[in-house]
Amino acid sequence: MTRSSDKQTTARPTLKLIAERSGLAITTVSKALRGQGNLNADTVKRVQAIAEEIGYSPNRAGVRLRTGQSSVIAVAIDHADDISDFERRIVDGISAALHKSSYELTLLPIFPETDQCTLFERLVTNRQADGIIFNNTTPDDPRVTLLTELDFPFVTHGRTSLPVPHPFYDFDNECFTYLAAKRLIDKGAHTIGLALAAEGLTYFGHAEAGLARAAKEAGVKVQHLLVKAGDRSFAQTLHDLITHSDRCDAIPEGIVSCSDIGTLALIDACETLGRSVGKDIHIVSRRTSSLLDFCRPRVDTVTEDLSDAGERLAQLLLRRLSGEAATNLQVIAAPLPSWST
Repeated sequence: MTRSSDKQTTARPTLKLIAERSGLAITTVSKALRGQGNLNADTVKRVQAIAEEIGYSPNRAGVRLRTGQSSVIAVAIDHADDISDFERRIVDGISAALHKSSYELTLLPIFPETDQCTLFERLVTNRQADGIIFNNTTPDDPRVTLLTELDFPFVTHGRTSLPVPHPFYDFDNECFTYLAAKRLIDKGAHTIGLALAAEGLTYFGHAEAGLARAAKEAGVKVQHLLVKAGDRSFAQTLHDLITHSDRCDAIPEGIVSCSDIGTLALIDACETLGRSVGKDIHIVSRRTSSLLDFCRPRVDTVTEDLSDAGERLAQLLLRRLSGEAATNLQVIAAPLPSWST
C-alpha cells in the first residue's frame, strides 16, 4: 500500500497541491505566487516556500492563454565558432539577472542564412516571448525598426543611429580604440592597424573614430586588418592577413585587436614570421575572457566584462517590461585598461 506521504512527494506540483499543503484557497495561492492582492507577507512567504519545495512552476501555456504573456525572455545567439565564449558569458550574465525573476530564458540560434526580421516577427505574433535581447546592431538596424513598430519590448547589445530612442547596453568602443592607440603610440608605433570584423556594424564606426582621433593627434598612420562578413573563421582570416602583410612588408608596428581569439591568432602569426610581439610589434587587445591571461608573450588589454554586460542587458529589459521609458534605459560602459608594464 502506498503511504499518503509518498503520494504527496510524487504528486505532480500544482496550485491545488500547494493549496492542500498550505490550507489556503487555490485563488489565494495563485495571487501569492503572482504577487497580487493585499496578502500577509507571512502567507506569501509560506506559499513560495511550499512551491519551491515541491518544484512548482506555472503552466506557461495556460498563462499565455489567460494573460497573453509567456513569462519568457528570448536571447538571439549568433552561431559562430569564434565567438562562442563571448556569447556564453553574455548568457551567463542574463541568466543570473533573471534567476530570481518570474521569467525564463530561451535561446534563438542565429545562422548566417537566418532572416532575423521574419524570425522576430514570428516570435511576436505567436507570443513566444515577452521581450528579446539581441546584438550585432547596424546603424539602421531593421530589427530595431520592426520591434519598435510592433511595440514589442527589446534591448540591444550595441547602438544604432535610428532617430527613435531604444534601450541598449554598449561598450565604449571609441574610447577603447583611442586608449589603445595612445598606448601603442607611447610605445613608438608610427603605423597602427585595427583588427576587427563586420564592417557594417555600428561598433565599427565607433572603433574607427577613436583610432582616427588618436592618430590625428599624434600624426601616425592607420591601417585596417578587416575580416569581412561571411569569412569562415575570424581568427584564421586575421592570421592570413598578417602573413600577407609580411609578404608585402606592411605589418603595422602597433595593432589594436578587438577580440581575445583574434589576438591569439595575431600573436601566433607574428611569432611564426619571426616578429617578436612586445619588441618588433606591439598589441593592445580588448579582453572579454581569461584567454589572454595564459599566453606568452603578454599583451596590454582593455577589459569589457561580458557577464556584467549580460546582467545589465537583462535588468534593462525587465525595467522596459515594467513600462520604463526607453530614454532611461541606455548604458555605455567604460573600458578598463590594464597595461602590462
